[in-house]
Amino acid sequence: MDKSAQLFVLFGLLMLGVFLAVILAMFVLLVRPWMRAFMSGAPISLFDVVGMRLRGNPVTLLIDTYLMLKWKQIPATIAEVERCYMENRNRVTTSDELVELVARQQGEVA
Repeated sequence: MDKSAQLFVLFGLLMLGVFLAVILAMFVLLVRPWMRAFMSGAPISLFDVVGMRLRGNPVTLLIDTYLMLKWKQIPATIAEVERCYMENRNRVTTSDELVELVARQQGEVA
């Protein structure tokens, strides 16, 4: 095997490694929260997770809040949870606080 063939193989392996790292990062950042919501009985769209990431909102906090609302049988959508978070971004630090705000907005008692 000559030098150019070795460099080509090395470059191919490097590109494969970068590709696998990107796939792993996408799985951790997007698919994992989506799967968690799905397996907990409150399915949301994968596009919702992507949108939350692009808007810079904490996906874990929003999904935790959404799951708590579903478990308490308070009718709210993930979009309403995210909207409530964005309106009260500086006052919300935990999912319990956000559950109360969304429940109050829905006219329910948390």
